[in-house]
Amino acid sequence: MKGKLPVLLSAAFGGISPNLLRLAISLMNENAELPEPTYLIGLLIFAVMGAVVALIWEETNYKKAFYLGIGLPAFIQMSAGEISNSQMAARWMDVNQSYLHAEATPQPFSWQIETVDYQEEQRRIELNFAEYTPRFFVRYTAPDSSVEEALFLKPGQRRLRLDVPDFARSFQIRILRSTSNPVTLPEQFPETPRYRVKIERTLWSGFRQAIGLPAEYQIRVEPVPPPEG
Repeated sequence: MKGKLPVLLSAAFGGISPNLLRLAISLMNENAELPEPTYLIGLLIFAVMGAVVALIWEETNYKKAFYLGIGLPAFIQMSAGEISNSQMAARWMDVNQSYLHAEATPQPFSWQIETVDYQEEQRRIELNFAEYTPRFFVRYTAPDSSVEEALFLKPGQRRLRLDVPDFARSFQIRILRSTSNPVTLPEQFPETPRYRVKIERTLWSGFRQAIGLPAEYQIRVEPVPPPEG
């Protein structure tokens, strides 16, 4: 067993090498964040998988063991990523189809002449993030339609004002596959309503990243009470 230890260690290192490479690349980003501690659990599992594969194949060359160790963990991560991407694509198509269906629904013809109020109030909301969030989506919904808007914040920016579509009755914030609580929009917009957005990673978010699934977040949106007086 003593002679096999270098081979098993080489295979174990091969099992986690794709993760280490992705982690190194992601940390080169200016706004990169370290994964949650549960990421280490995923690395440990992949290291054991790599060592077990080398043990099953009875490999004695530590160089070949390294490549054997890569195989199974990389396959699992690739499969998990494909499943996640297909689910995201299906979800995106559902959102866009519901919006397009609502836009394409014919309306009965009418000769009624409506007066235009040029002083109509502008529907706008303000989002205040507890922490910097580089990219997220805002989904505006109504009883018969919905649409998502992709948004980016500048480095260090935590406040953003958005124009709300006329049809929208509520909104949610989405990051990857995690969605916030729905927030009902006011019927009148005498002032710009403000909302506090709090985003936290879940306990097992790091483990999900390690096995190739998107990180998971807890997103909470709460209205900010207007100042007194």
